[in-house]
Amino acid sequence: MQPMTVQETAAWLQTCERAVILIHQSPDGDCIGAGYALAELLHQMGKQAAVCCSDPIPERYAFLLSEQDAAPLAEPDCVLAVDVAAVSYTHLRAHETRRHL
Repeated sequence: MQPMTVQETAAWLQTCERAVILIHQSPDGDCIGAGYALAELLHQMGKQAAVCCSDPIPERYAFLLSEQDAAPLAEPDCVLAVDVAAVSYTHLRAHETRRHL
């Protein structure tokens, strides 16, 4: 897989109508902030977006959460990961990763 340029990434994001944004397990402030900032950007573009994590968001970060993201999206167009060094940090199993990402 070739890295995408900023322009290619922006063009691709414009085609996504329903996005799931993955953040890493044991979420900290920077991954939560990055995930919800991207979700807010997509919402402002008229898109649907939901942030998903395998672990609960710590209470001290509850102020970052959005009511819009309370329900997971069915049939997303795209899956994005922020602040994730490897897919394994999202707790997705290998067969799920190949099938859905």
